[in-house]
Amino acid sequence: MIRKSDYVISMPGGANLGLYEDWRYLWRLMMAQRLGKKTAIYSTSIGPFRDNRFKKMAFQVLKGADWVSLRDAASIKYGRDGHVNFEESIDTAFLVQDFVSTTWQGKDLGDFGVPFAPDCYCVFVPNNLTAGHRIFRNVPKAHLDALYLALLNRALATGMNVVMLPQLFGNGNDRRYFAELAAKSDDPSRIFVAAEDILSDHQQLIISKARFVVGARYHSVIFAINMRTPFLCLSYENKMRYTLELLGRSEMGIDLTELSNGASHEEMISTGAAHVDKLAKGDVAPADQTKAQAIAQNTYESFQRRFLIAV
Repeated sequence: MIRKSDYVISMPGGANLGLYEDWRYLWRLMMAQRLGKKTAIYSTSIGPFRDNRFKKMAFQVLKGADWVSLRDAASIKYGRDGHVNFEESIDTAFLVQDFVSTTWQGKDLGDFGVPFAPDCYCVFVPNNLTAGHRIFRNVPKAHLDALYLALLNRALATGMNVVMLPQLFGNGNDRRYFAELAAKSDDPSRIFVAAEDILSDHQQLIISKARFVVGARYHSVIFAINMRTPFLCLSYENKMRYTLELLGRSEMGIDLTELSNGASHEEMISTGAAHVDKLAKGDVAPADQTKAQAIAQNTYESFQRRFLIAV
């Protein structure tokens, strides 16, 4: 397939060039370059690097690409330190605002089973990180569950109903984990666990009508920014924490990776609960959607001009 292609474009994914050390991903890019194909690596995250051999080969590929953009502050730093020629970018979900709005036409919350009125609920998206994420291998499941459950109960205590939006299915199924947490909550009757096949655009509709979002999955936070909905980001990777830094809103996040360094989950519960109280009262302003959308649009226009048209 690569041999028969004119261009090869690596679209956004996880930290395949870094944290996940995805050799298959790296191999495909190496083959594209060895076959002489024009190659773009579009708005991805890179780092952190643990394997020096992987790091060396990853930077060879990044330097050999015809066009590269990196989407968060940590990746931008890695790129600069590695002398990669790249452009600063952000998540591509900020590109499609008009399309998202179009998919909402004729839709309302009831179409997705949401039993609550707008502004009478918050969206909560946990992440079962101890089930396989390499950063959380030494974190007791009970500690992470206690943190999520405490924040869930705090949201209920403020009078909010809760919609839980699954973003992963198959292996690591979100919905089963959400149902487990909901059943242990102070009032399961006020929690709605949505279906796992709701389109991402329709998830954004649900988020747009929520009072706030508490998200431990990357795109729950990206969607909240896109919909100008206040949020608390429970960051589990660089791409979350450093997207907030890129937008100048680091105070809207808690760094869950500190749990693997021995940080107290009780202290995180206290910090998170105070943030949930502020969100419920309307004391937290949304992040700058327009800045995020402008960065995404500028990246796309550069991609067209310098890669698609230039080659």
